[in-house]
Amino acid sequence: IIMPPTTGTVQITDAAREKLKAWVQQGGVVIGLENAITWLNTARLGKFEMKKVEEKKDTPVARPYGNIEAYTGAQQTSGAIFEATVDLTHPLLYGYYNNAMPIFKSNNLFMEKTKNAYGNPIVFTPDPLLSGYVSKENYSRLKGSSVASVSVYGQGRIIGFTDNLCFRAFWFGTNKILMNAIFYGSLIDPASAR
Repeated sequence: IIMPPTTGTVQITDAAREKLKAWVQQGGVVIGLENAITWLNTARLGKFEMKKVEEKKDTPVARPYGNIEAYTGAQQTSGAIFEATVDLTHPLLYGYYNNAMPIFKSNNLFMEKTKNAYGNPIVFTPDPLLSGYVSKENYSRLKGSSVASVSVYGQGRIIGFTDNLCFRAFWFGTNKILMNAIFYGSLIDPASAR
């Protein structure tokens, strides 16, 4: 089951959620893209630790009211390209041959790397910006963050991606990762999961 990015919250009844959990527990694979991984965490299907926004303890800087839209808009990562390193031996990266990959990012979701030595197949580099704009705050959160992670639920797998790998059908470089998740997701060794 692929859970695409949503503009709101995922609407699912408690009964349907329990059926989904049972299906995954018996060996099903759920793939969550972008904010769908937040719902998977809330539903207790996945264990994806997201980076928190650090609260500033300084006195807020006074700004003109007329700049609200410009300032808040500048805090959105609305389409930039970042470099990630990939583990070419991981099933999600089957068929790839470069251990560096450009990733198109259009959100402010940043996942912590797992402590599992085998559990970080795609990670943003320490200096990842290739093209586009990102605020200083978001850039510091993005550096070294994980793009993909796998959780185990019973016999099943929950695969979470912080980005939409098939964004508007124009960013083809990461399409194959989604296909690999579909075809090989159930084969991912539980020892590599969160």
